[in-house]
Amino acid sequence: MDSSRIVEKIMQDARKKVDEIKKDSKIQADLILKDAREKIEKEKRESSRSVQQELKSLKENYEVSLSLEKKKMLLSVKQEVLQELKARVVDSFQKLDKKTKLKYIETLLKDNAKEKDTVEICFKDITKKDVLGLKVSAKLNLQVVMGEDVGIKIMSTYYDTDLLLDSIVEGIIKQKEKQLMDLLFN
Repeated sequence: MDSSRIVEKIMQDARKKVDEIKKDSKIQADLILKDAREKIEKEKRESSRSVQQELKSLKENYEVSLSLEKKKMLLSVKQEVLQELKARVVDSFQKLDKKTKLKYIETLLKDNAKEKDTVEICFKDITKKDVLGLKVSAKLNLQVVMGEDVGIKIMSTYYDTDLLLDSIVEGIIKQKEKQLMDLLFN
């Protein structure tokens, strides 16, 4: 064999080897590329699920927060209305004539006071002398002192009875509070 044939044979073998290496490299590159694409798709799906879960969680938190804020605002408005109502009741009562106030006081004392109780009282235009002048005061031998809060407190040896106008209104409101809460929040 002559040298040109040998060179040609070596060249052919080298080309075959190069072609095989290229073919193997292409197969390996395709496998690596396929694996990389699969990993990227998997990561996209997982990332998308994660983002969707996070968005869902944020939406739920926002809705709960919004609902809570709404309830807080409604409760705040309710409290303002109740404070205004109490103030109006006290103001309206204070505007009553003296005779009507004394009749109210006498009814409260008849229904709630016991003999020798101490009565703390505070109404506009009503004096200690006015209360002591009531028949019930003399009958029960009540001790009368002037207070600072609008209404009546009856202090006994065993218990105190709070008949202040604010407390009476508050009691009525608490009795109706469930109905009010159902109206506001349902």
